[in-house]
Parts: sequence; structure tokens; C-alpha cells
Amino acid sequence: MGDDFVEHMDNIAVEEPLQISISILKTEFPITNKNISITMRTPGHDQDLAIGFLFTEGIIQASDQIKGITHGENSINVQLNNSENIDLGKLERHFYTSSSCGVCGKASIEAIKTICRLPPSLADFQVDKNLIKSFPAF
Repeated sequence: MGDDFVEHMDNIAVEEPLQISISILKTEFPITNKNISITMRTPGHDQDLAIGFLFTEGIIQASDQIKGITHGENSINVQLNNSENIDLGKLERHFYTSSSCGVCGKASIEAIKTICRLPPSLADFQVDKNLIKSFPAF
């Protein structure tokens, strides 16, 4: 063996589970806490992940429904303001959530289509290429 060994710094991605739960605030009932999902993710931006998940699952329709968010070790709880229209029965299902593209684990093609209440006019937005080029390189 010669002196061919060269040391390099390298980053690796860590994957850990995240439990997403909601607190349902109804005026005539006490607070109800409901675990929604456990997903694997690279830690960081958990708040964005949880809000996006709740939106695409149709649990929330707008950001003003969120009263607050608490974050623990591998868990996040979203407290909802306007929860009178949340159907707890709809949440009584056990589904696997992954940080992949979302196709795996779906039962049908129809299930791939997520619930989105954005008007079609907002679906055609564009991002300037110079903005994307300004993002930091990793």
C-alpha cells in the first residue's frame, strides 16, 4: 500500500420518522388531538411538510385555519382555528406516508390525484429562471 489514500468530506442524508398530528378546536367540545400520519423524512422543514400534507389531504384549505404549530422530537402538532368542518371520520384510516413522490402505496390511479382547492388560474404560475439560478448550490 502506498500513499494513495485521500480523505474527503462527504454529507449523507439522514432519514427519521415524523409523527404529524392535529389539535381540533371546537367551541362546544374540548380540544381533540388526533394523530394523522407518520412519515419518513430528512429532518428539517418539518412545519412545511406537515402543512403541505394537511393541505393535499384536504384537511385544511387555507393557512388561516392554522392557529399554531408545536414541534417536538420527531413530532409536529398543528392546532387548527376553524375546525368545525373537519370530518374526524374521514381521518379514521390508516395510510402509509412516504417522502417519495406519493405514488407508492396508493390503491388506484384516482387515488393519486390529490385534493387541491386552488383555482385553475393559479396552477399556471411560472418562476423566473434567474430566481432558481440564485438558489444556493449544495
